[in-house]
Amino acid sequence: QFRTPVSSIQTGTLDGRCPPMAIPGSVFRRAVILAIPVGATILFGVGRSRLGAKLAAWLPLDRSRWRRLLQWVKPSISSRALLDLPSGITATDLRRWDLDVWRFSERELLKIVAGILRDAGVLAAFTIELPTLAAFLSDVAAHYHPHNPYHNLAHAVTVMHASYVLMRGGHVPILPAEAPAPAARFVGVKTGRGEASGEALTEAEAAPDAEQGALSSLHRLALLLAALCHDVDHPGVSNAFLIRTASPLAIRYHGASVLEKHHADTTFRLLRRHSLLASLHAAEHDELHRVVGRAILGTDMAAHNQSIAECATLTASGRATDASELLSAILHLADLSNAVLCWPLCHRWGMCVCDEFRQQAARERAAGIPETPHMAKLGTQREITELQVGFFDFVVTPLWSAAAGAFPAVRERMAQLDANRNSWAAEGQAATL
Repeated sequence: QFRTPVSSIQTGTLDGRCPPMAIPGSVFRRAVILAIPVGATILFGVGRSRLGAKLAAWLPLDRSRWRRLLQWVKPSISSRALLDLPSGITATDLRRWDLDVWRFSERELLKIVAGILRDAGVLAAFTIELPTLAAFLSDVAAHYHPHNPYHNLAHAVTVMHASYVLMRGGHVPILPAEAPAPAARFVGVKTGRGEASGEALTEAEAAPDAEQGALSSLHRLALLLAALCHDVDHPGVSNAFLIRTASPLAIRYHGASVLEKHHADTTFRLLRRHSLLASLHAAEHDELHRVVGRAILGTDMAAHNQSIAECATLTASGRATDASELLSAILHLADLSNAVLCWPLCHRWGMCVCDEFRQQAARERAAGIPETPHMAKLGTQREITELQVGFFDFVVTPLWSAAAGAFPAVRERMAQLDANRNSWAAEGQAATL
């Protein structure tokens, strides 16, 4: 089966604006354009010397943007090493819960991302070349802000991994509303295949597209890309903060789903920059764009109650009428999956959230605007545990309970969800003694 490359791939940004000016394609031309400023930056050691700091202040780009330019010219990881999983991890670890992302460096996290894409069968299905993938992943990593305690590359990899585990666990079938009731409750179940060996699955095992009602290879690729990029270029503050401070992003996106639209636009821009989807037909690209955009927009917590209702509908009807329903549900579940990880990982992620909340509260004080109440009161262990228990009771548990009948992997983690909630409550009780 041959695929005809699309000569011009549309980005279709969600706000209807044209994407930034295209950047020259060849590595040589890129190097020529950036040789002088990048060379000067490296030579003087921006951020590592007084002279370098003065140079950085004079140049029009801040340090994070220089980092992105450097990643664009020379990826942080070579294509040769991309598919070598980090030491101490096998393909089996990619298919099960409780991946401890803090064990790994940025380069190793990108190897894990590539390993998931290979294990899912989408690299072979869409003939994605390793040099192209390495450049794309390096650019994505450079667009995540390492100073964010929570919304960083480690969170992105965690959500991508959780999405993969949820997807492999199976789901209700995709069938038209008027179609007869499905013979099987769940389709696309891949757990148990090749688990013992730790070897990567064959393409047929990873992507049995012939199974009626299962997610296609295109939709699996869309889900994993959306999960990896769902918080790309996150500034570490909420939509409400951006709106109240009249930030350029809030103005650009008219105050609605500001960050989510920015994440989606940035995702499409990076995909276009690196031509990662060059092998897709035009119709395939349009479909991927549609479902990726919907999935990322679905992570907006303002739409959380709607997500709960949609998951309940999937459970009650025993089917999805469109693949985007499944992808949106899986990504939102994965985005809140810290609560179902083993207690040490759950606890650490919870503390990271509190750290980022404290940072936003400090920025609100500096800006002279009212502090967000649940972010301002995190000075004691009791306040932290009250926040976490409330998050479980009113946010996570209703969503995961609603989805338990639509995704087997969700049902399997409900006991861990309850255990983690009780552990937070026990910490709160101990803090009051």
